[in-house]
Amino acid sequence: MAHEVFISYSSKDKPIADGIYASLEAAGIRCWIAPRDITPGEDWPTSISTAITKSKIMVLVFSADSNSSKQVGNEISLAFNNNLVIIPFKIEDLEPELGKQYYLARTHWLEAMNPPTLEQIQTLVETVKSVVPGMVTNGIVQPSHLSMPSVSQPFTTKKRKFRWGFLLMAGVLMLIVLGVLFWPKIRGMLASPTTIPTEAVTLTDPPSATTTISATSTPTATPGIGSSWVRPVDGMVMVYIPAGEFNMGSNNGDPDEQPVHAITLDPFWIDQTEVTNRMYIGYLNSKLSELEILEGKVFINGEKKFRITCTMCGEGWVDQIAWNGSEFNIIPGYEDHPSLAAGRDYCEWVGARLPSEAEWEKAARGGLDGMDFPWGNQAPTCTPGAINGAQFSDCAGNTIEVGSFKPNGYGIYDMAGNVWEIVSDWYDETYYSRSPGSNPQGPTSGVKNILRGGAWDYAEDRMRSANRFNGVSMDYEHYISYVGVRCARDVSP
Repeated sequence: MAHEVFISYSSKDKPIADGIYASLEAAGIRCWIAPRDITPGEDWPTSISTAITKSKIMVLVFSADSNSSKQVGNEISLAFNNNLVIIPFKIEDLEPELGKQYYLARTHWLEAMNPPTLEQIQTLVETVKSVVPGMVTNGIVQPSHLSMPSVSQPFTTKKRKFRWGFLLMAGVLMLIVLGVLFWPKIRGMLASPTTIPTEAVTLTDPPSATTTISATSTPTATPGIGSSWVRPVDGMVMVYIPAGEFNMGSNNGDPDEQPVHAITLDPFWIDQTEVTNRMYIGYLNSKLSELEILEGKVFINGEKKFRITCTMCGEGWVDQIAWNGSEFNIIPGYEDHPSLAAGRDYCEWVGARLPSEAEWEKAARGGLDGMDFPWGNQAPTCTPGAINGAQFSDCAGNTIEVGSFKPNGYGIYDMAGNVWEIVSDWYDETYYSRSPGSNPQGPTSGVKNILRGGAWDYAEDRMRSANRFNGVSMDYEHYISYVGVRCARDVSP
């Protein structure tokens, strides 16, 4: 598919890069980003080089990591040589290394430090939109709000010629000096793009089930838009959601989604994906001495009985966890599918909690307030890589690996489809009419907890960000073929 923008970033800045390209594509600007747009089996350097040559703009996520990255340096060099507009999005306060100064000296920088806010990402989107219709070359970007310096008295023609002549001579001398001193670095940067390292960019690989790390570990950096940290107990990446107001509910849905009302939330962390079997198996095997027998489906033949019952498991449903006589194992191929049993107990085990219904909806919207789905108003599709991709009833049955479709504007995956997600609120169809405007926690009592986000065997209407489902009793955890969980955590527990 044709694209206009190439996203260049260091792998450590992936959450911010994900948020940028999601926001750009939500605005109708097609992006190319690795690894999403690299065809399986395709050579990485060739794919990246081809993508750059077919782009109009490079958005550079500029940080200490990208500043020192040889791969990013080669991408900048190739973009410059192909006359792309280079827009550096500066997320850390530092100057480019000398090799990169050669290419970025004439470029207008967008600053978004400490770290970027949604408003700063939106400024980037507007800047890109202003450049797309009429291209300029070699990276000079001057947004309309940036005025050029003025002088009180116009120069005479002779004075103007003298000034420009002086500046030209000074510039030539500076380039000669820099060329002599730093030619080895510059030559390296001009090397063939086929030397780009094949640095894979993937979601954090969680530790094995035998890894045991204290659940009291906490993030240490001051969070902001794009911030994330790896939860030590299970390896889950948690994404920061900023404080602020959003409009909860929808006038396009069911009566229990109304009235639409403004909600203000404190900042919080939320899981980047649904909790997976790979993560949940560690919890199960840490609780072997505590397992109890409950009525319902049990998966094992040994003395230790699986305490999670299976309710409403569909005909032909394939179990994803098995008992081998001494511990639980994952059926091969289901390691990174969402766990169908994790819930409140699991979140507490990892030092987190269930998200509130309001927190879940704000995170699902990804900054696109008032839209039907996490990506906008387009109906979902099963197509991998599509802006509006989701696993729902039109797709092949069963759950799929988390992160198989694109993230939303906050860099969060699968907020529509795959499995329903449990939130902490009790269900009450009229609660919105009396919900407090700040940090609502739902009714004080109830029968069933609300489920959010839709699932692999539900229709597209259930994928909407505002949809509420009166779903599951939380008296104990269930094994249900369409319910999983993602955990949340206060910024200051």
